[in-house]
Amino acid sequence: MIPMENRQHVVTHESDENADTVPIIIAGNSKQECQSTNDSLTSKDNRRKRFMALFAFSLLTGSNGMQWITFAPIAVQLEGYYNVTSTAINWLSQIYMATYILFILPSTWLLETDGLKAAVTYGGLLNAIGAWLRYSGSHPDTFWLLMLGQIVSSLAQSFTLGIPAKLAAIWFPMNQRSAATAIAVFANQVGSAIGFILSPISVPVVINRAVFSHNLSNLLLAQACSCMIIIILIFIVFPQEPRTEKLNNNISKDLNVRYGTAQYNDNENIPSVLDLQLARDDDQESISGNQNHIIVTPRHPFTRDIKMLIMNRNFMLLLISYGIITGSYYAISTLLGEIILPEIPNQEVAVGIMGFILIISGLVGAFLVGFWLDWTRRFKGTTVTFYIFSVIAAVAFTLGVYFKQLEVLYFICGAFGFFATAILPVGFEFAAEMTYPISEGLSSGLLNCSAQIFGISLISIMDRILNRPSHTLIANCVLIGLLALGMILTWIIKLERRRENMAT
Repeated sequence: MIPMENRQHVVTHESDENADTVPIIIAGNSKQECQSTNDSLTSKDNRRKRFMALFAFSLLTGSNGMQWITFAPIAVQLEGYYNVTSTAINWLSQIYMATYILFILPSTWLLETDGLKAAVTYGGLLNAIGAWLRYSGSHPDTFWLLMLGQIVSSLAQSFTLGIPAKLAAIWFPMNQRSAATAIAVFANQVGSAIGFILSPISVPVVINRAVFSHNLSNLLLAQACSCMIIIILIFIVFPQEPRTEKLNNNISKDLNVRYGTAQYNDNENIPSVLDLQLARDDDQESISGNQNHIIVTPRHPFTRDIKMLIMNRNFMLLLISYGIITGSYYAISTLLGEIILPEIPNQEVAVGIMGFILIISGLVGAFLVGFWLDWTRRFKGTTVTFYIFSVIAAVAFTLGVYFKQLEVLYFICGAFGFFATAILPVGFEFAAEMTYPISEGLSSGLLNCSAQIFGISLISIMDRILNRPSHTLIANCVLIGLLALGMILTWIIKLERRRENMAT
């Protein structure tokens, strides 16, 4: 803490090392000013707003996850209905990954410049427009329109996937951030789980082409209507950033930060506020008059932040290992039918149930691990442990398919989903810790970009292998090998607690 002289502003770095990446501490004017700001942060109104933000965003990302996986459980039927190849149907899923890679940087830039609510609104609009285009493409001769709608919906993902850690950092105190991030990630998986089970139930295998068309059209219409309701809800209830976030942004603009030096602009009368982390403390007596300050993160150029991340060895290791585990999860979700049905025919509904179990068990894992991290802060240990069990589950899955053990596969899919999906929120918080003070939105965005690259690559490789007779075992072995590599890379990451150290 920095002692405060009467009404004197002090600007300094806490460390001389790497000063251009270390947040600046500004001393405040009075206990009364800080008390007022802290009261606004911990007020019931702001608590209500933060949970409204989390609720509205969760609905959006859940609906987008549902649109992503809608066609995977009924891929075989769609091939005949639209008269296209299995590769074309798989691209209805893969397009989500491809567009994310192309648009993650522009969407992250918009998130940083226009703010959280604007980014969520952009995502909601694209999500709704894409859903209606998909509905328009439900006729057998309009596969191109279905694909166009899927492309537009996939653009919404560029805004939503990287938001959980950013939303948690803006709206939630330190001791709730991992849980908030997990819930937001959890919501996307809930949507995917619903999509996995809803598609084969709503569009069952039928011989009559007209009946199949009617069922598919009704499914896509219901999704489009729900997406329209969600964007209206976002317009109405999603709140603007809290007051402390705006103050932090304003103060940052009045600091000239260059090569580790900072100069306060006396021409502006900027009120002081508490360290944002004090927002979680309801006991105001712990705030002393000589400890009023905030932490201001210097705003570097966007490209400079990217360069700093690339130069961070530990982040690059996490980038690869996270991409492998998440890409593997995408591959299994997309190709589950192609992996199982050649070995165990006529089990389309069973595949849908397995996909549902895969995702629901992952939700439980993601939810529990969020609270575990808030309690222990053991990012690396948790990630390595879950990676090991994911590899074991992948081996068991391969053996279950090879020996045609349908009943056992239900349990194995649940185990893989529990451990692999739980790494998603862990990775976001792990990255935020080791890359602070770089924006959580940028680090999360790059992690997701890596996941999409590995997802596309793995789906393409496995799809090509699976198109050959009796090559299911080879495809699954490729998956196991990649997961083993990711586990090793995670093991050698060195944990850096930059964000946590700045808060203490």
